[in-house]
Amino acid sequence: MDYLSQFPLPRDITLAVARELGIRHPIYPKTRVPVVMTLDALVTTRTVENQLLRCAWDAKPHSELDNKRTLEKLSLVRGACALLGYPHQVFTDKTVPRTTIRSIEWLSAARNRAGECQVETEMLRAHKVTLVADLWNKRPRKTIDQYCTRSDASNNLPPGLSLRALKQLVLEDVLSVDITKEPYEIMASRIPFPVSPLLLQPNGEESP
Repeated sequence: MDYLSQFPLPRDITLAVARELGIRHPIYPKTRVPVVMTLDALVTTRTVENQLLRCAWDAKPHSELDNKRTLEKLSLVRGACALLGYPHQVFTDKTVPRTTIRSIEWLSAARNRAGECQVETEMLRAHKVTLVADLWNKRPRKTIDQYCTRSDASNNLPPGLSLRALKQLVLEDVLSVDITKEPYEIMASRIPFPVSPLLLQPNGEESP
């Protein structure tokens, strides 16, 4: 899965949709320059047939959906996405339970961050490969908390690195957890098994 936040939409397309729908296109403050409209997220996944599927997402408070201008802007975005071939979805605070939102935030906090130390990101990448192979071969009957704590200690890693690696594997669809549970409940659940004994790169090649 690939997740791109604040994905820009081609301005010529959003302008064309605005003209077609008769909606005022947003402009930058104190100018007449049309805004480059963005999606909150463009999510790319692969089917079992290895086909790429892209879906556009916008996140809004449910209360804002009563605002006429908000609905106009969403119409512009949805029209642009239709021309680009992206299904468009709106995510609100009422779309899923708060428990699921907390779990998604908990998992998403493990993503690589801009400006992060390269040594740590390389250590994390290498440990993800190790985790996948270890889980596939040993199939331990431990909780996520127990397994990650022991993995950090036995591999002489900074505390928390194994859990962060596991969270990234969940975000990459290599491991699966029940995100309808609270994070502390996920930590107390049995460590999941990977879908493959090898960690695949985004281009489908095996990790070295």
